[in-house]
Amino acid sequence: MSAEDVACQNTDRELWREREGDYYADSIHVTEQGGIGINCGGHVLVRTLREWHGLEARLAEVERDKQASLGAWSAAEARVRELEGALPTQDELDRAWKALRQMGFIEAASAMLHLRNALATSERARTDEAEEEK
Repeated sequence: MSAEDVACQNTDRELWREREGDYYADSIHVTEQGGIGINCGGHVLVRTLREWHGLEARLAEVERDKQASLGAWSAAEARVRELEGALPTQDELDRAWKALRQMGFIEAASAMLHLRNALATSERARTDEAEEEK
C-alpha cells in the first residue's frame, strides 16, 4: 500500500487564503502541533512562532556577514591590483630575457639545471641500487 492510498485527516487550521476555495492559492495555517505554515506558490514552510520571529534577527546577522565578506573581498581586490602594478610588463620581461641571454646567463642557468637533474638522477640510481642490495 503506497502513501497515496492512505486517507489522512487534515488537522491544520487555516487562518488566511488568498482566494477562498482555491486550494492552490497562497495561504497561512496553524498545524496541530502549533507550528505556523505559510504556503506560497505550492511550497510550504512550517516554523514555530519563535522561529518565524527570529528570522528577522537571523537575516540581519546574514546581512552583516555579507557586508563583512564584501569588505574583505574589496580589500583583497585592491591588494591584487597593487601587486599587479608591481609586476613587470611583458615588454620589460622580454628586454630582461634578451639582456640575460646576451650576457650568457641563460645558457649557464640551463647548463646548471641539466647538471642538477643529472646529479639527482644519479643519486636516485645509487639509492635504488642500495635498496636492492639489502
